[in-house]
Amino acid sequence: MSQNSFSTTSRTSWFQRLGASLSGLVFGLVLILIGIALLGWNEARSVAAIRTADEGGRQVVAAQTGRVDPALNGRLVHLSGQATATSPIADPETGVSIGGLRLVRTVEHYQWVETSRSETRTRLGGGQETVTTYDYARDWSPRPVASADFKQPEGHANPSPVLADADHPATDARLGAYRLDGEMVGRLPAATPVNPTQADATNLSSRLGRSVVVTGDALYVGANPAAPQVGDARVRYSVAPFGPVSVMARQDGDRLSPYQARHGSVFEVRTGLLDAPAMVRQVKADNQVMSWLLRLAGFVAVAAGAGMVLNPLRVLADVLPLAGSIVGMGTGLVSLVFAVAVSGVVIALSWLAVRPVVAVLCLAIVGAAVAAPIVLKRRGRPQAVAFS
Repeated sequence: MSQNSFSTTSRTSWFQRLGASLSGLVFGLVLILIGIALLGWNEARSVAAIRTADEGGRQVVAAQTGRVDPALNGRLVHLSGQATATSPIADPETGVSIGGLRLVRTVEHYQWVETSRSETRTRLGGGQETVTTYDYARDWSPRPVASADFKQPEGHANPSPVLADADHPATDARLGAYRLDGEMVGRLPAATPVNPTQADATNLSSRLGRSVVVTGDALYVGANPAAPQVGDARVRYSVAPFGPVSVMARQDGDRLSPYQARHGSVFEVRTGLLDAPAMVRQVKADNQVMSWLLRLAGFVAVAAGAGMVLNPLRVLADVLPLAGSIVGMGTGLVSLVFAVAVSGVVIALSWLAVRPVVAVLCLAIVGAAVAAPIVLKRRGRPQAVAFS
């Protein structure tokens, strides 16, 4: 077998599988509760975010970037203009320096990467045999890989990374007469690539004690970019440049801080010249995306937990592999229907006080999803024939 491929075979008896599934039943119940809690918390968070955005839209006042109006201290203000900084941003570890609002360093590492694939066969009697194959390949990865955790670390050792990712906001950023602190600047997207110079490569080489060359938009740490070796790295930079930004925050003199509304805080910064209503719409759109991602996570947790609760039924039926497959499909369908019902009810109840129409619609969809299998089953039954 190749040094870069390694296989293991494990066998589990039916009694061991049954015991594990019964233990997993408890964890499945916990996972269902976690999913329900996540769904409920997410809806409460989403409602609070929407109310905060609406409240901010009602209370915000326009301020001029050219001067600080003391009468607006403590108020939620909207500012829009050109953001700048006097001093360039410098990366103290590499010496790279550039003018901008935020400098982000990302590092790729050339290293050993482990992947695995498993094939499980259920034998007559309910026992299982699992063959797991681990493959090792050298590839670029955005994060360091701990080779000590490999199934077969021998011959696949990764050295310590030369550098890590880093984020450097400008320390003297300003929006006209107002200061922009690191927290606010750190929210601006650093999407403009920085092309390093030969001077940057020379400086980094002296700091690391390794060969560094410029290749495209990266500083290559290693001897030959065309033939990478384990331990080499590619260092890239991106910057949030000077330019138009829009802000909604509390005015404290020439500083901007989070504004505490009734249901949450308002502390928004966006690129571009946007009026306050446009910023509120963007906040709501971002909240909607986050809400659906968390709903999906909660749904998956409930479905997975239900599957673990029902898994002992499949294990019991696996004494005959075909019967186990049929029962497994049934428990999978039941888990999905259960997750749809639970998720829909939790979401609907959370929205009932805020958007009753949406809540009723959600409950109707849940009812239809749960009732559909029952109706279809009844329609599939043969009708009794009456003889006179």
